[in-house]
Amino acid sequence: MIKLLIAKRQRIALCSWHHITCLVVAVSVLYSFTVSADIQTRDEVEDLAWVSALSEQTHERFGDGWLWDSFDRLESAAVTALNASAEFPRLIWQQSAVCLLDYRAPYNQGRYRCANRADYIKGDPQWRTLVDIAALNRRYQRQWRFANLNCRDYEIGPCILGVTENGTDAIYHASYRLDQQDWLKDGFELVPGRNQVKWLDDDTLLVMDTGTAEFTSSAGYPMRLEKIDRAGSRTVLASFAQDSMGGTVNWMEGELVLVEWVDFFARRYFHWLDGAFQPLNFPHDSLLVGRYRDGWLLQSRSLQDAQADELIWWRDGTEAIQGTELVYQLSHRERLQQIAVTESEVFLLVNNNFETKLLVTSDQLQSEPRVIATANLEAWQLEAVIDEGLVVRKSTLLSGPSRWLISASQATEIDRSTFQLDTEAYEVELSFAEATDGEEIPYLMVTPTESVGRSAPTLIDVYGGFGVSVAAVNNAVASKLWLERGGRLVFAAVRGGGEYGRWWHRAGQREYKNQTVDDLVSVASSLTDRGLSSAKQLAYRGASNGGLVAAAAAIRAPRKVAAVVLEAPLTDMMNYHRSLSGPSWMVEYGNPEIPAEREWLLQYSPIHNIQADESYPSILLLAAQNDDRVDIAHSRGLAERLAALGQPIYYDERATGGHSIAVTGDDIVAKEALVFNFLWETLLDEE
Repeated sequence: MIKLLIAKRQRIALCSWHHITCLVVAVSVLYSFTVSADIQTRDEVEDLAWVSALSEQTHERFGDGWLWDSFDRLESAAVTALNASAEFPRLIWQQSAVCLLDYRAPYNQGRYRCANRADYIKGDPQWRTLVDIAALNRRYQRQWRFANLNCRDYEIGPCILGVTENGTDAIYHASYRLDQQDWLKDGFELVPGRNQVKWLDDDTLLVMDTGTAEFTSSAGYPMRLEKIDRAGSRTVLASFAQDSMGGTVNWMEGELVLVEWVDFFARRYFHWLDGAFQPLNFPHDSLLVGRYRDGWLLQSRSLQDAQADELIWWRDGTEAIQGTELVYQLSHRERLQQIAVTESEVFLLVNNNFETKLLVTSDQLQSEPRVIATANLEAWQLEAVIDEGLVVRKSTLLSGPSRWLISASQATEIDRSTFQLDTEAYEVELSFAEATDGEEIPYLMVTPTESVGRSAPTLIDVYGGFGVSVAAVNNAVASKLWLERGGRLVFAAVRGGGEYGRWWHRAGQREYKNQTVDDLVSVASSLTDRGLSSAKQLAYRGASNGGLVAAAAAIRAPRKVAAVVLEAPLTDMMNYHRSLSGPSWMVEYGNPEIPAEREWLLQYSPIHNIQADESYPSILLLAAQNDDRVDIAHSRGLAERLAALGQPIYYDERATGGHSIAVTGDDIVAKEALVFNFLWETLLDEE
């Protein structure tokens, strides 16, 4: 039998009439579970002194590295990399403004800045600060982090500012004054939660609200849409059944659309017409991606079968999918990444085996989509549709991003990051590993030129879940702390991700999730078989679901790698569904209460597959106490189990940081320096 920790969270809402004292406190009561064939006992655990002791030992060991590449030097390099990355942040395009969140020193808590959109396009933006989080924190003695700013007009307001407490998912929304850069007293104010806020008009909000347990799903998402005016009057516009996961409300080309999450992937859609939400009879497995003229653009997906997706046009008044028009049929290995709609054109961003294609169709979708741009091993993102054209952000594994203005006939560069690696000093390669069932598993590899074709310290980054795809994006911190010091960086596109569309995700979902773990082991084997690394020079890194996959692979095949970095991982698949966001993930993993599905989960659940007589690689495990997505009990349970067996486990538990563990610039720098100091010392020790 295995003892592990599970945290039972209770949410207590405390709110006075003055919004500054309005907060949500998450109280964790820790339990010990004895797990055999059935869960039977729970005993409260009070002594967690071992957590602090293990964290202290980790910092003593890797906080001051004894190598020439010391912790201090890594930390300094991380600062340089983070500032370089922050110089070219992602933009938020508004009707007349373009905005960004600036984390450059000394504003490492973040400041939200905006400029006139036309001035930015011309290359002469005059940035002005709308929100300075550090100033708000000093004024109110808080630890807020910026979440969002929603303004009717970014010059004069009105605005709603959203902040989180130390990086949690719960957002506190309240009225905000642009002229004073401060909260507006006697304005709108919402109890913190996973809320969503939209303006209906200058005096009315649309709110997906988690203010009461009755209208909050078991996974903590809102299940009720309300209209709230400045006088505090509330009108419920829609609510979902208790078995729903939650929902969102969105403006889509001027039309108001309510989305109900049947589960993590299936959706129901409702269109606001004649003062009420009318159901749109789309298949639940379809994804609404845009409004075009007198119809809707849907990505038709099969949630059960391994088949390619298609983009269809569902005209208003159509009763069933048989009456729709096909816009684009994806091939077996194509993925529809994004679409963008103008008044006369539809742009499609399609990825085929890491080749990006931008297509356009017009003539009311009567013409065949034609390719207007292509790129290999680049990551593109459609940022915005503006009057002048389509704004596209491009990235590669060797360079910082650039931003382009693209129309159907031309492309013009708007801006470019100053961060660039020497392209002559590195080689980028797309390779394939043969999986246990014969499938080809792609992996992207960046190698210093002097190590091409030779063995080198190699870090394999993995996620492999929820249809999330590997992107060919440069990571400035990894470049500075790993690549520039001679390491090889690998991105494993294992099944469960979305690299080849829905079927690739389905091939690593639920009863097939065990295959995802095997795929990662196969990538490690491919690297060693090719002589590009060795078991003593290999490491995995994964966060959240990626942490689950990395942990399971390391426990299944412990002699394949020497080091593993896990960030907020799931490790107990028998109990993951009992707390926080866990209930919403059963469609991805399975339900351990059902015997057949319990057997799937037991095949790879990390904490249930640890063997007392086995030797495991060195593991660095990072977690935050206020993570309100993945219960910290997953990290504590794995650390406790491995430590009790005398295995090389290093644990860093932080009080704050949420699911990302590090939120501020200082926190990110400290985390990354710790991670790469652990990797270098561990892998060089093993040589």
